[in-house]
Amino acid sequence: MYSFVPIKQSKATEGVLAQLKEAILRGAFQAGNKLPSERELTEQCNVSRGVVREAIRALPVTGLVEIKQGPLVGCGAIAGA
Repeated sequence: MYSFVPIKQSKATEGVLAQLKEAILRGAFQAGNKLPSERELTEQCNVSRGVVREAIRALPVTGLVEIKQGPLVGCGAIAGA
């Protein structure tokens, strides 16, 4: 599994977003797979859940992730599936 680095609070959302994009581009997550949960990202990056949510909401703009909601869907799926 990809190992995320804790981020300082200043510009935390941008830091989480940058790490998610890097992990996706490096192939840590395959097309159609779910991203880690908000809880997992919160713990791994050492930021608040709100920071993680903001970063996840910004991902679809990059075209790397599609947000799908539903009872069995995680916080996002890698685009291209």
